[in-house]
Order: sequence, then C-alpha cells, then structure tokens
Amino acid sequence: MQVTTPTLKLAYLTSSLVRRLRLLERQEMACCGVPVSQAMVLQALEKSGGSLRMGDVAAVLGVVQSTATRLVEPVVEQGWVRREARSGDQPCERIMSRMGTAVRMRRSKM
Repeated sequence: MQVTTPTLKLAYLTSSLVRRLRLLERQEMACCGVPVSQAMVLQALEKSGGSLRMGDVAAVLGVVQSTATRLVEPVVEQGWVRREARSGDQPCERIMSRMGTAVRMRRSKM
C-alpha cells in the first residue's frame, strides 16, 4: 500500500500494529490449551471479579446474548464456570468463576 501523507502513514502503521498485537495475544491465550473464545470468557470474568450476568458477558465481548451463551457453554462444560439462575421479579442467569484462577495461574507460569 502506498501511503502519501504522514497522517495516513501513521494510521496505516497503527492499524497494522494493532492487528499484530491481537494475533500475538490470541496465540498466547491459545498456547495454554484454552481456545481463544473460552479464554475471552474467562478474561471477562476475571476483570469483573468473578461474576457476570449473561447480558454483561455479551456486552463485554461485543456480541449478542445468544452468541455469548454459545461461548459460555464450553466453559461450563469444562467445569471452569457455573451457571446460576436467579428467581424473582427479574430472572437472569449469571456465570460464576470456578477455575478461571487456575487457568490464569497456568498462563503466568509459562
């Protein structure tokens, strides 16, 4: 790509750097045997303090709620998080971290 002005050149280089950093981050997460989508769910839980409503998971990941549910399911099946249904006037479903800390510790040892 031929870039002529310094502003366009900076924009091009910045976007290229961001793409490369995202790729490195994904490779780092995947290296622990945890697929990127599952690592993103665990990371969202870690940043939230270990508990999120499904709608909040969707918002953090930038996806619709049905997609968030599909992303959370394999993490639940692994036993790293559990779902907790809330009853009452405003029923909602929360996911709670169980073993996300173990995955984080495993990543830090590598």
